[in-house]
Amino acid sequence: MENQKMPEYETIRAAVAGEKWAVEKVVDCYKDEIDRLSTVAVRQPDGSTKQEINQSPLAALVVNAQKVCFFNSQSNHAHTSIS
Repeated sequence: MENQKMPEYETIRAAVAGEKWAVEKVVDCYKDEIDRLSTVAVRQPDGSTKQEINQSPLAALVVNAQKVCFFNSQSNHAHTSIS
């Protein structure tokens, strides 16, 4: 993770606010680390092992990030409605 570039402050703020583009950019910054942590050894029929990325954690992270964006955007619209 030492070689990864941190997202800019504005991008992080936008991600926290629920901006989909920003969440995707933040997740993309950490993709290598997510892939590394999601790598599993799969035993092959011949007894050897093969390293594969288990997509479940990554998919769950992206889906949850999208849910956060959706709920934040809904919340922001509710607070900005004109009375």
